[in-house]
Amino acid sequence: MKRLLQILKFSLSSFLAWLAEFLLYDLLILIWVDDAAVRALYYIARLIICVPNFIINRQMVFSKNEKVTNAVIKFFVLQLTLMIASAEATHFLSEVVDIGEVLTPIVVRVPVDIAFFVVSYFLQKFWIFKDKK
Repeated sequence: MKRLLQILKFSLSSFLAWLAEFLLYDLLILIWVDDAAVRALYYIARLIICVPNFIINRQMVFSKNEKVTNAVIKFFVLQLTLMIASAEATHFLSEVVDIGEVLTPIVVRVPVDIAFFVVSYFLQKFWIFKDKK
């Protein structure tokens, strides 16, 4: 039951962070429509949302209150890696799927982010916020 509750909390936390990031990303794309800016706008949105997401995951999802330094470093390494991988996958799929300059990167980002959600959960659970034994 505890594991299921943790997965539900992580899902809610991730969904809210993803939604905030997605809306911010969409807003930035609508303001600044430029193929060259797609990656930069994604990075900007991701970095802004990253801080509250760490705090929520640390305190509410994985309930860790020990020294924060190592967890912060690991979390930001993970987020940076996921951010680059997601941006590159989104860019690549935007080249393959063409449904319009503005709509394509928005649509292809959904399945990309779902895949990285699963990866993120396991890395946070077993690497960043792992239980000490």
